[in-house]
Amino acid sequence: MQCGLIAGMAKSGLKPVFSVYSSFIQRGYDQLIHDIAIQKIPAVICLDRAGVVGLDRRNSPRNL
Repeated sequence: MQCGLIAGMAKSGLKPVFSVYSSFIQRGYDQLIHDIAIQKIPAVICLDRAGVVGLDRRNSPRNL
């Protein structure tokens, strides 16, 4: 993740928006917390595919 870059951009006056696939956020969670959240840096983090899927597995490729 590019949390250091996002933090630097925000500190210099820009308003960064960062989009990341939700399965990759787990690896960068600590970095996100330490580099952005604790310092209260104004940045927007968008998570893609972060919804809840029911038990019917209609979204599973195994049902094709």
